Formats: sequence, C-alpha cells, structure tokens
Amino acid sequence: RVLVVNTPELKGTTKIAAEKARAFTIAWLGQGEFKINACARDSFGRLLGKVYRGDSMLADELVKNGLGVKFP
Repeated sequence: RVLVVNTPELKGTTKIAAEKARAFTIAWLGQGEFKINACARDSFGRLLGKVYRGDSMLADELVKNGLGVKFP
C-alpha cells in the first residue's frame, strides 16, 4: 500500500479508473530502480510505505496524472 495517496478501488464504479492507476504504477515501477520506505502496517497487516525513484515519489506522480488524490 502506497502512503499519502488515495487511488480508486478496483471494484464498483471506479474500476476503470483503478485499472488506469494500476497500469500507470506498473509502468512507473518498470522505468528503473526504485526504493520503498516501509513505514507501518495497516489494520489488515498490509505493509504501508512511500515509493521513490530518485527525487520522484510514486504518490506525487499518481496525483499529478489525475490517478489519485493526496491523503494525509
């Protein structure tokens, strides 16, 4: 789970938008080496973290491309 961004769910009316966000994320990760700064676990035990490549953060790129919104 990527911290500081909220993306659409893969079910219901947001499925198409979620698939676009997923495709963007896969492409972004495939562009080169990246680093994950793991921060915590959520109530389901999933690892939460920030994902970086150089000075670029995945969460910011998702927001900049209209595929997510900032989440505190």
